[in-house]
Amino acid sequence: MLEDGTVLTARFRDTGDNPMRIPKRESTSYIADSWKLAAGVADLPDSSDEETLSGGAGDGHSGDGLTLYEEYRGFVANGQWGTTDPAKVEFHVYNGLHPYPSILTQVTAGIQTFKNATGLNVHSNYREADFEQASDPSDIDPSKRVINFNALHEGGRHRVDQHIIMLIPSINPLSVVSQAHRGPSSPVNIPMIEIGQMTDPGDIAGTVAHELAHSANVPHHGENGHDFVTWIPQLTDYLEISTATPAPGVPITLRMEADGSLAPILANPLQMLLLSIEVTDPTKGSRFGGDENCLIRYCGANAVKWNSKPSAERFLILPRETPGTQLCSDGLGKTFNATVRPDYSPPESRPSRHGHAAPNRGNCIHRVCINDAHAHIPQNAP
Repeated sequence: MLEDGTVLTARFRDTGDNPMRIPKRESTSYIADSWKLAAGVADLPDSSDEETLSGGAGDGHSGDGLTLYEEYRGFVANGQWGTTDPAKVEFHVYNGLHPYPSILTQVTAGIQTFKNATGLNVHSNYREADFEQASDPSDIDPSKRVINFNALHEGGRHRVDQHIIMLIPSINPLSVVSQAHRGPSSPVNIPMIEIGQMTDPGDIAGTVAHELAHSANVPHHGENGHDFVTWIPQLTDYLEISTATPAPGVPITLRMEADGSLAPILANPLQMLLLSIEVTDPTKGSRFGGDENCLIRYCGANAVKWNSKPSAERFLILPRETPGTQLCSDGLGKTFNATVRPDYSPPESRPSRHGHAAPNRGNCIHRVCINDAHAHIPQNAP
């Protein structure tokens, strides 16, 4: 509009569109043509949410809960605005462990392991002011932790409230327990993930990756096969006190799992040991079972109790099992969890250490889903 009130109408030279839309875009879109072209999504509508994980990963559900328009509009993390990649499945994490510099490297490594294993495009630089936080592990208010708030519903440009995952230190500072509350499920049902503040620093990376997998709807390989015990040294053996056999406990003989030889008697009581117990029910499985390199498999067993050996014998696992770094594609053990063990000669000289995953467990790479549009029932809801 000129000073004398004359109105001039601008048109793009190549299309003659009237009126000119700024930024240059289709009449049905609020997204700049240049952004769509750069992202390789020129033909998609603003309401699109159809990206998938590479290599056929995922449970068959497409999308990440964010429409093309919402990815173009972008997000503010730690005071910095940025868009996301509409060709990738985006996953948003608040790293509430950032004030703990002594473990930050391990936490970051765990997030990276989870990212590599799932193929998700993980954003973890959010801070407290970037979203409304859940107040405690029981706070399942779906209006909190929303990452695509201030939504534009017109034209299907908002499909679902997509939620950020809160990764925080355990509320109890003396806790060794880590937990994705209400998981496994998709992010809307996970109020927070607590990482035990007394967790061994060497276990933090694996623990973070494991718990994040639960927030992507991946369950354990089984729910059985474990017991917490204390071994108290006697003259020639140990007294075992467990959650299943409380004080005064039972006498046991400790052998080396590697060759069956007697283990040395240690001088001090060994507290909070994790004992693997052979699972014989074909409908169940051990949390330690299945593919040895799967990050969802428990790897903290100190010893194993086999049904084919005398009931008072325990077999010490050394060297310690290492955390997995991938998500498995089946429920089968490959080395020490195999039915016939290739890690021994002859292979039949040792039973499977923990067995395979339970039926309908394992195959974790094909269970991943983080889109809150799909109502995955929380497996550990109260």
